[in-house]
Amino acid sequence: PRGAIRGWQKYKASYSSLQNFIYNPYQWALAYPAQLKASALLTLPSESQLYGNLAHRAVERLYRQPEALGWSVDQARAWFDRALSDILLEEGAVLFMPGRSADREVLRQRVRHSLGELHRHLQAAGAQRVEPEKELEADTPLGSLGGSSDLLVTLAGNDQAVIDMKWSGKNWYQEQIKAQSHIQLAIYARMI
Repeated sequence: PRGAIRGWQKYKASYSSLQNFIYNPYQWALAYPAQLKASALLTLPSESQLYGNLAHRAVERLYRQPEALGWSVDQARAWFDRALSDILLEEGAVLFMPGRSADREVLRQRVRHSLGELHRHLQAAGAQRVEPEKELEADTPLGSLGGSSDLLVTLAGNDQAVIDMKWSGKNWYQEQIKAQSHIQLAIYARMI
């Protein structure tokens, strides 16, 4: 309820906070109204989270290139080949540790392939514009709701699509989409 939490009017909800509010209300109360957070310095991200973050960053940087959408798949992959070292140095330096070269190569191959396939699909769909990390906001009866979509794609005729990229959990997310219960996509669609 709106009045039960002091300062609720200043609170801006997000997909993550709504998911916790629905499924883990105690965790939500500690994380949002109480603003208790674990230090990011205490642990390294899991391999899946690290790889997902690095893949997100590669896609984000690709589509921030002004002409990227018009590039061929080979050009997009060549851009990735040049950009990967900087991305790894900035956000994945742990992959340069001794014994991690095989992990680094697996990541490179998987992201390179996936990025090319994403690029191919966007072009086949007639994408006119791709906006990575697009900030979204909407007013709801509970207050302001905000978030950012991984990719907001504008198609011919100004139709829009939201792409949410996930590194793992393929089966779980496919089931969510089939059941039309993927909360994050539904919230983003409503916000748009």
